[in-house]
Amino acid sequence: MTVESHVVCVIITCADISSSDPPVISKRPATAIVTQTETASFVCEAKGFPKPQIRWLKLDSSLPRSRTSTSQNDTLSIKTVHRHDAGTYVCVAENVFGVAKAYASLVVQTPVSFVVLPPLTVTVEAGENVTLDCSATGYPTPEITWSRLEGLPQSSRVDSNGTLTINDVKTEDGGQYSCTARNALGKKTLSVSLSVFSFLTHFWQYRNTDH
Repeated sequence: MTVESHVVCVIITCADISSSDPPVISKRPATAIVTQTETASFVCEAKGFPKPQIRWLKLDSSLPRSRTSTSQNDTLSIKTVHRHDAGTYVCVAENVFGVAKAYASLVVQTPVSFVVLPPLTVTVEAGENVTLDCSATGYPTPEITWSRLEGLPQSSRVDSNGTLTINDVKTEDGGQYSCTARNALGKKTLSVSLSVFSFLTHFWQYRNTDH
């Protein structure tokens, strides 16, 4: 009885080993591009024997547990996505014979929001250089443009950070200027009134009034 029991045990052990397989990712999660406050989902499937257990991680951070859920088919869902949820997520499939991983990115699009506002009105003397700052955040990164009904002065330029500079400003450069920030989700516009005065003009007007 002792010898027979030992043989049966050996046979069962060999059968278990021959039917074992380490995990293999059979369906990799795809990059998710969502708008802020939407729900993001990642699907990941794995094969192996015994059946791999799947868990989810986020690189360099932790999952937002209060807004994260995993369904029976191991789909990861993140509700009410925030901007800081963007990053790389990891599907980890594991059984006793090994571990397999797959990576996917979460891209969170956010609407335009101004962070540096130009003043509502600017008054300068002719001949000065004028600088009007205007910058915005959002994803995709907003494009900043400046405009004026009469067209921008020839002496003006718009830097990559959204700053409008007008060199050697003239009285005819005055008017209503608009800063527009736009990305894939929409645009926002702010206006600034530029007034340019000439000291000599004011001086002669004063002399004529005085006499």
